[in-house]
Amino acid sequence: MFYATSDDATASNAAAPSVTDTADDDATASNAAASVTDTADDDATASNAAAPSVTDTADDDATASNAAAPSVTYTADDATASNAAAPSVTDTADDATASNAAAPSVTDTADDDATASNAAASVTDTADDATASNAAAPSVTDTSDDATASNGAAASVTDTADDATASNGAAASVTDTADDATASNGAAASVTDTADDATASNGAAASVTDTADDATASNAAAASVTDTADDATASNGAAASVTDTADDATASNGAAASVTDTADDATASNGAAASVTDTADDATASNVFFLLLQILMVLILMMLLRVIMK
Repeated sequence: MFYATSDDATASNAAAPSVTDTADDDATASNAAASVTDTADDDATASNAAAPSVTDTADDDATASNAAAPSVTYTADDATASNAAAPSVTDTADDATASNAAAPSVTDTADDDATASNAAASVTDTADDATASNAAAPSVTDTSDDATASNGAAASVTDTADDATASNGAAASVTDTADDATASNGAAASVTDTADDATASNGAAASVTDTADDATASNAAAASVTDTADDATASNGAAASVTDTADDATASNGAAASVTDTADDATASNGAAASVTDTADDATASNVFFLLLQILMVLILMMLLRVIMK
C-alpha cells in the first residue's frame, strides 16, 4: 500500500522528464531537470530558471529572475523594465509606455491608438482601426474590424472578431480567436484556435492548441497538443507530451512519452509510460519500507494462527 504525502515531486521522482508539481510550493531545484510547472504559487523563481517553459500564472510581475524563461507571460500590469529581457512580454491592462519600448511585442489592449511613442515596438491598437499613423509598427493589430488591405504591410496583423480571411494570408502569425482557423490561415506558423476544435486545416501549425475539446486525431501532427478537459485518448498517441489532468492516464496513453496523472495513482495500466507522474500519492522510498513492514506483519499473524490452531 502506498502512502500519500501530497508534497513537491521529490528527488526520487527526478528521473521523470516532465515531473509536474500541481498542488504545492514552487517547483524546487530538485525538479530543475524537468519541464516543471508552478501553477498555484509564487513567481517562477530562479530555481526554475533551467526549466524551458516555466509558467507564472497566479502571481506577481514576471521578475528579472524569470528572465531566462523564453516565454514568460505577465498579464495583469504594465510590462515593466524588469521584464524587458522577455521576448514576448504582454501588457494587457495599461498603455504600452516608453519603458516597454525595448520589448519587441508590447501589447496595448485597453487604451487609445498606438501613439508615436510606441512606434519602436510591435504596438497593438485594439479599439480603433490600425490607421496610417501606425503603419511603421511591424505588427499592428486591428481587433474590432477586419484587417483590411491597408494593413497588408503589417507582418503579423491580427483579426480577432472575424475570420482571418485570405487577404491576411501574407501575415506570418495571423490569429483567429472567435472562429475556426480556416484553411486560408494554413500558411500561418502559429495559428491559434481557442473556441473550437483545432481542425485538420490547422495541421501545418507547429503548436496548435485545443483548449475546449479533446485534441482529436486531426491534431496529431502538432508536437505539443494539450488536452485539458478530457482523457488524453488514443488519437493523441502521436503527441510527445500529451497531458491528462482530470482522469487516470489510461492504457490508451501508453504511447505518450511523458503522460501525467495528476488526480489519481499512476496505475499498472500506465506502466508503459516512460515518465508517468503521480502527484497526489507520492511513490517515495519510504513506501518500500512500509511495504516490507506489512509483509512482516502478515508473516507474524500467520505464525500466531498456526500456534493457536495447535
